[in-house]
Amino acid sequence: MTRSLVIGFIQLALVCGLAFGCTVEVGEEEPTGNVEQESNVTWTTHSLSSLTVGMALSDGEGFQWLSNSVGCRSSALSDPCGGTPFFYSVPGNDFAAIRGIGRAKNTGHIFAWYSDSTVTEGTASNFTAFSGHKNPFAAGLRHNRNALFSMDELVEVDNSDNGLWYYYWRDSSDNTFWRTTGTSVNAGNTAAQVTVSGSHGQIVGIAFGPGSPAPVETFYADGTLNISHTSLDIAN
Repeated sequence: MTRSLVIGFIQLALVCGLAFGCTVEVGEEEPTGNVEQESNVTWTTHSLSSLTVGMALSDGEGFQWLSNSVGCRSSALSDPCGGTPFFYSVPGNDFAAIRGIGRAKNTGHIFAWYSDSTVTEGTASNFTAFSGHKNPFAAGLRHNRNALFSMDELVEVDNSDNGLWYYYWRDSSDNTFWRTTGTSVNAGNTAAQVTVSGSHGQIVGIAFGPGSPAPVETFYADGTLNISHTSLDIAN
């Protein structure tokens, strides 16, 4: 399929409006000593940043899901929507309710989290293929430990090679960013502050790349792709 046909497919979709995962409880590790420095490269947005509800990476493909029922996959990890488009399904066709999407490292299953504090487990094209329905989800405990984060503060989620799910939150009261770690159904109770970029627009997706330790790839709205080797600093 040519690039023009791919983009045409996505544009057509825009017009038409078309539980349990890795729960290994291991100690979280951050890189120490001499590690590769973080860097900024570019990713191709195709002007779809505002429609993106989640992104993920596999060993050979990048995935991007849009709020109009269209997903994209490509062997070019920094250009998912330059590859093959497909339609995907979610419960009730409520694509706008998606708050984060991640890919389990051990199974390749796709998990999605929703505004009603639920999570599903499925494939890239059928988000309930394995769970069959939504399962309850517990949001992460705030840094001041007086309440849980709200689902509308969830920015993105992905699974690390250590088996834990990493949840990124934006505190709506002061625009600070935080990370909790846990299972697919419980985001955990220890929040650590995250450094993000203030000059590249909103975060469109966060995906843990292949390898161990997995690089943290943060997709910003302006087409900046930050590749970091610490999950607490995703800015450059």
